[in-house]
Amino acid sequence: MMNIINGGEHANNNIDIQEFMILPVNFERFSDALRAGVEIFHSLKDVLDKKRGEYCGGR
Repeated sequence: MMNIINGGEHANNNIDIQEFMILPVNFERFSDALRAGVEIFHSLKDVLDKKRGEYCGGR
């Protein structure tokens, strides 16, 4: 599982959920699943940056 968005009590935003996680599945190798998770994370960051500009993306 990969945590891609943080919110809730310990975050500096107004997201009501604590964590939003993904689980890349159906990959033969761990490295492929990891790469898919990283690509999802960066794609989501690009979308949120364009729509809201508030997402810190781990920076």
